[in-house]
Amino acid sequence: MEVISSTTTVSWAEHKKWQDDMSQFRAEIMAEILKTFSSSISERIARLDPSDTGLT
Repeated sequence: MEVISSTTTVSWAEHKKWQDDMSQFRAEIMAEILKTFSSSISERIARLDPSDTGLT
């Protein structure tokens, strides 16, 4: 996706072996999703008011 979105023309002949690297691509996508999700959760926890949690 980076190649496609960053250039106006794509030489598909150069990228025929993408399928060979698909597990790596999937792992990278999952890592980005988890990083974003983790960051979102961390921000929400940081904004919590202890009185809202029942932990006070």
